[in-house]
Amino acid sequence: MGALAAFCRANPRETAEMTVRQLALLGLVAEHPGHSCLFYATELGVSKPVVTRACAQLSLLGLMTVRRAEDDRRQNVIVATDAGAALVAGAVA
Repeated sequence: MGALAAFCRANPRETAEMTVRQLALLGLVAEHPGHSCLFYATELGVSKPVVTRACAQLSLLGLMTVRRAEDDRRQNVIVATDAGAALVAGAVA
């Protein structure tokens, strides 16, 4: 948890509102990148709008990116950034 605590201390303004659910989503995205909001919502047992809002906040923090799927432009694909993956790796270690 050291990396997570350090990140929160270094970014108190941005992380003050970060929730456990957002951290769970970030961990899931880092472990299983490249899926849709619906996939992650189903895995976490929450609604798609919950995941969409969490992705928006985590994207603003630079911890994940959301882009259009190449094979289906109607779908969004979610991937953790290097910073997001490093945060998860540090929090898990």
